[in-house]
Amino acid sequence: MSFLGSIDVTLTVHNEKITQVVILPRKEIHVEKFFIGKKVSEIKQLIRNLFSLCPDSQLSCSLVACHLARTGTPSQEILIQARWLNHLEMINESLRYFVLDVGCETYRSDKIQALIKARDCITKLKRCSPQDWEEIEHLWVDLRSISSFILLDGFPTNWMQALMHGTLKSSDESLTEALVRYGKNRTLGFCPSALEHNKAPEILINNLEIDSWKNYPWNIRVKGLTGAVTRLSSDPVVSGLLTQDGNTIYTRIVARFLQTIHAIDMIHADESSVDAVWIRPGVASALVENSRGVLIHSVELDLTQGIDDPTVKHYQILTPTEINITQSEFCKASLKNLSFRGDEDLKDKASLIFQSFDPCTTVHIEVKHA
Repeated sequence: MSFLGSIDVTLTVHNEKITQVVILPRKEIHVEKFFIGKKVSEIKQLIRNLFSLCPDSQLSCSLVACHLARTGTPSQEILIQARWLNHLEMINESLRYFVLDVGCETYRSDKIQALIKARDCITKLKRCSPQDWEEIEHLWVDLRSISSFILLDGFPTNWMQALMHGTLKSSDESLTEALVRYGKNRTLGFCPSALEHNKAPEILINNLEIDSWKNYPWNIRVKGLTGAVTRLSSDPVVSGLLTQDGNTIYTRIVARFLQTIHAIDMIHADESSVDAVWIRPGVASALVENSRGVLIHSVELDLTQGIDDPTVKHYQILTPTEINITQSEFCKASLKNLSFRGDEDLKDKASLIFQSFDPCTTVHIEVKHA
């Protein structure tokens, strides 16, 4: 599923407390419907045309699922390529997020040229042959240098401890300004919901065991919150923040920041970030942990005419936005704990909460008084 336009959020307020939260996509489109009746070979271009957000992870997830459904055997070559493309996309999307959405205007102006250079470097890395390690390593040195300037310029040597203890000093030319700004209210956006600690293989196997793909439309379940705060929950800084403050806006944005740092430090993609499960002949599901959370593509192919280029019979996509926002109680739980003064303050804080769960989501917030 994909969302067009903003997601409408209605907050009902009584005595300076939120009593009800209604989250409703203004317009949603099941892009999977365009896949039905198409050949597997046609899906690749459709995905590139239909998805502007995280297109590489969407395409990778589809390729892995369709190949496994066709052959019954996972392709290590496709899995490796999918992990690599997702790894690069995670870095690219996160750098754009911090420069364009998080940092102040001075920071944005100072780092925008570096962001363009990082994007060009990532584009070249995508075109590299997996065997061309000399060129990949050369480009990776450049990417790491550019990304360090974007993310860590102006940070002290003990920046990890400063992040956890809230002792960073703010500079408008540095991302420190945003982290100090978000850290001024360490309780804002607290979410009591559980994290999804299972990795990609366990999530898929758990769904297989409860017959999630028995009847179409399939009932695929991801029980907890996904994304950077979940992926890095055992990191010393994120773990410390979860213990001290809980799962708050500040904890989530620090987790996204550290996730980006770790991705840039690792030239090899995390093997657990992409996996797939064969369900029955012609039916398979793939899972990608992209920059925003868990993405799942499930497909059923008509193999009666052969396996070379079969037709899509059923297709279903479960996106991070659905898992973390529209189909969950996570945002609602954070909003209901919110303290605010007046409608505008409520709207500003609610908007920050939504961005901390899914930075690519645009929301339109309406306040009603009971």
